[in-house]
Amino acid sequence: MPRRKTGRGIPPTPTPLPPRHMSETKFNLFEDQVKDMIIKSKRPPPGWSHKPALDGDNERLAEKIPTLQRTRPPSLEKTAFISSDTRGLTGPFGDSDEGTSDLSLEPGSFVEIRRAHSSSHGIILGSYYVNRMEIFLALTTQGEIWEHKGDDVAFEVPSLVPSDLALRCGHGDVAANKNELKARVEVLKALKSVQKETEDAMNLLISRGMDVYEAVREKGESSSNSLSGDYRWGSTTVSEVARILQTKPLHRPNKEYLPHQASFTHLLAAHKYLISNSRYFVVSHDFVTSKRFGVRPLADVNRIKDVEKWTQTENKTILPDGTLTGPIEQFVEKVKRIMQKNKLSTDGSPSRTLSRTHTWSSNDLTILFYLCAALRPTITVQPDPFPAVQYILKRIYDRGDVADEIVHQLLVDIGAMALWEDTLNLRLTSSSPELETGQHWTPDSDTIVERASAQREIQQASPRKSTSTYNPAGQVLGPEDFYSSDPVEALRHDFGDMPVYVIDDIDAKELDDGISVEKVHDQPDQIWVHTHIADPTSILPPTHILAKRADILTTSMYFYHGTYPMLPRSFTHHPSYGSSLGSTADQSKGQPTLTFSVKVDLTSAAILDYVVRPGVVRNTVTVDYTSVDKVLGMPINLSSYPFGGAPETNVDANAALLRSSPRFIEDLHLLHRVSEASVARRYREGIFIQTRTQAEICNIEWPSFDTPFPSSTTTELLPYTYSGFPSSVYRVYQNTSYDFGAHSIVAECMKLASRTASMYCRDRKIPILRRFSSIPTVDSEKALVDILDARSKSGHLGNEGFKLGKHIISDTVAAYTTELKGHWGLGIPEDEGYVRCTSPLRRYADMVIHWQIKKALLDEWNGRRAPQPLSSSEAKKSLPASDIQSEAFSVLSGSSSPSSSTSPSFSSFSPLFSKEWFEDFAVRNKASERIRKRAGGQHQAWWTTAWLMRWTEKHYNGYEFLNVIAKPSTTASPTPKDPNSSNPDPFRSLSGFAVGIPEQHPHSRKWQVNVLIQALGIKAIMVNEDRNICSPGGRVVADGIKDLEIGTEVEIDISGMRLGAKPQVQVVPKKR
Repeated sequence: MPRRKTGRGIPPTPTPLPPRHMSETKFNLFEDQVKDMIIKSKRPPPGWSHKPALDGDNERLAEKIPTLQRTRPPSLEKTAFISSDTRGLTGPFGDSDEGTSDLSLEPGSFVEIRRAHSSSHGIILGSYYVNRMEIFLALTTQGEIWEHKGDDVAFEVPSLVPSDLALRCGHGDVAANKNELKARVEVLKALKSVQKETEDAMNLLISRGMDVYEAVREKGESSSNSLSGDYRWGSTTVSEVARILQTKPLHRPNKEYLPHQASFTHLLAAHKYLISNSRYFVVSHDFVTSKRFGVRPLADVNRIKDVEKWTQTENKTILPDGTLTGPIEQFVEKVKRIMQKNKLSTDGSPSRTLSRTHTWSSNDLTILFYLCAALRPTITVQPDPFPAVQYILKRIYDRGDVADEIVHQLLVDIGAMALWEDTLNLRLTSSSPELETGQHWTPDSDTIVERASAQREIQQASPRKSTSTYNPAGQVLGPEDFYSSDPVEALRHDFGDMPVYVIDDIDAKELDDGISVEKVHDQPDQIWVHTHIADPTSILPPTHILAKRADILTTSMYFYHGTYPMLPRSFTHHPSYGSSLGSTADQSKGQPTLTFSVKVDLTSAAILDYVVRPGVVRNTVTVDYTSVDKVLGMPINLSSYPFGGAPETNVDANAALLRSSPRFIEDLHLLHRVSEASVARRYREGIFIQTRTQAEICNIEWPSFDTPFPSSTTTELLPYTYSGFPSSVYRVYQNTSYDFGAHSIVAECMKLASRTASMYCRDRKIPILRRFSSIPTVDSEKALVDILDARSKSGHLGNEGFKLGKHIISDTVAAYTTELKGHWGLGIPEDEGYVRCTSPLRRYADMVIHWQIKKALLDEWNGRRAPQPLSSSEAKKSLPASDIQSEAFSVLSGSSSPSSSTSPSFSSFSPLFSKEWFEDFAVRNKASERIRKRAGGQHQAWWTTAWLMRWTEKHYNGYEFLNVIAKPSTTASPTPKDPNSSNPDPFRSLSGFAVGIPEQHPHSRKWQVNVLIQALGIKAIMVNEDRNICSPGGRVVADGIKDLEIGTEVEIDISGMRLGAKPQVQVVPKKR
């Protein structure tokens, strides 16, 4: 094509071609044909039609969907997603709720599914159960059906497409017919629209170039934390980041920006930004509902960046011999020298020796912190923020991919962690959002209690004004103010010298419930049971800083190495007003309680009447479970000790105390009749419980010295070498023990109180949070009959239940609700409900229930509601209301009340917490309880596995021990070191019950199955071996794991153990 000449700097332009002309005849013919086609398309004449076809876009979407005629292998994205499942089967205790979700994933819901770097958008089509775990089916943007667990969902929007459209898509891997294909095309169109809008939003958000981390991280000093902002975790939400990213940048004032109100796709874009940047942001335990992320401290981020920078070649120094060196290479050389010298031994008591041969440099501390931070359970929905771990460990151990137990092994080998240091401690002391512990369990809690107590004493010592003008509700409470007086003091019923039996473990600290019994003189088969619950809300308002911290902590947490109380011990055990029953110095002054009284039929366990009232108890009798069992003539210490070492039971003092009073003995026998009748009632109602054992480590003798490990604030770490291991006893107990004797008395009385709380709120239409559980799904009526016939009198199934378990499709599911629902597992009917209210010292939700009920009690007395009828006995015992309390209860919320001249009216009644508040609270409370339950399970699994590993090392040959790993030696089969020893050895004849359907490992593709080892009280994973599987009698029950049926008892041998972030015990079928 010829080009015109141009001047300097002017680009050449092509010479245009001459126009081409159409003759008038041809143009008129073309125009007539077009008009004719338009007319016919609007009003087709008879016989003129065309075959409907999908448009181009629909055709392209349809091509992505596998059909019976068009199959294809899984996409690379699906393959990566499947291979990213690192969870496998459960460990020694398992996660009973693993795979469950805090979301309600109904058909038609939009979800983002994530595992590490693999993710996709999808629409939920349905679900099914495998091993009693719900598996969801989602049609993804790839046109494929992906199976995933609830934990894989990182983002959800309900009802993006109609549920009937989702159901029409079918559940098969391929579209079985045209209707399913058409429905899937429609769903893909919706997904494509979301994906395009999200990509546009992501591009716009990223183009702003804003430093989101700097905008949301912690800065400055904290009034409640001595750490500077650079060392404190922060918190942010998806909506907050979406707003930040939509802000018009100051340096680009003309740049287009989004409206302040973020849309669904803008929120999804912000979510993707946060979840993908795991170096800076960490999902919180409840992120799927709260959309909340933890923000790493700047110090942590800088250390992570430093370690990753040190892995890069350009940041290394070239030595004269041509090799590259840097901080990591120097650390590796030092570590190898230390490991050659350190020969750790687990024999003897714990000890430590300060090494004189090396010190840790600041760079070493940075790397050690990096390794410790990586030693925690994998967050499956986020990319690994510690990719350099593999780089470091491969240079130390010269092996392929390394797992978390290798990180643990290294830290133990070099003395950075003691051999007995539970990896959970790394999470508890990090102040991370995972458990939200470090920043709230602080020493300043005791200082707050001291200040608030002093202020309260001053207020109480001040002369009160006349009751005509004194108005305690008129106070405005500050964040550290206790109530100056008990808001319901005038309503309290004084139980005088009535014995209140506080029954708990001998070493229990938070004693929050006691029980009294009172005969009904004209009805010998009826009694009143009074359940007295500790009342911290008598002085603690919901606005107090300790209450706010309790809300965040959710519950007290109990570990072998210590307790993390929800409320500080200085508050619950204060000598003047301590809430823990029996903790005050002078019992004659009494302790406040919230008392739930029920009249019970001793034959049927039916509730005939109830009363709820604030109380005062003055005669607490504190005893342990074993002492009560001894007085009742029940078997004591039903636990087993498979390795010996059963401790002596010394309960003579408490048992003698109970026997010293005929009334004590009579009361306990009456309460025992109540518990027996309650257990029998559940049996009649068809409740069944799977019998299982659980291990516990007790009598641990801890070392007298601390064992520090690297953290984000560590500036110096002494080079210690640790040896030995704390002595302890391995105990196994069975869940059946809670339905007998003293444990049953306490459990059944607490259930009576919880039923009473629900009925009180039901009868007054008070919003409340209830606990409910669903009926398990059984595959046939015959199977249900077989299950019920296999029960013991307490409703337990025994070992036969494992075999019958194959008929149970889904277990009972417990959850929270604001509606009136029954609790199947406890045998509580739909019209009663169940409200947890018996542990306000260790569960924040129970404390909320107390505030709510006391608000209603006082409002009834003040006339804000029509008074409810009381029993005749209650009417005689109740105290009159005082003028002082005439307007009191707005003080429960810490706000000012109406003036004293304002008279309360029926219309002015309102609950302290609304139904909507409880619905929001239920979601976050469930998520918080769930992560704490998992942490407790990990803690138990770690200690159980560590104990078994140490015992095996001491008593068996044929294992290779690497401190935190035990595996069979390649040179010899495991055998006892002393075959003639008389010491107990359960390893010689181990058996286990298959408690799941065999699965293939996602990586090795070998078959494996969960087995429950009743003798040891643990779950283990049985891995594939090329041998027959036999029952304890030697009969072949399966040719391999793949063919093993649920409930089959098989002979096994321990084949390996490992600690790390997710401890595990492996077994293999026993050789014959």
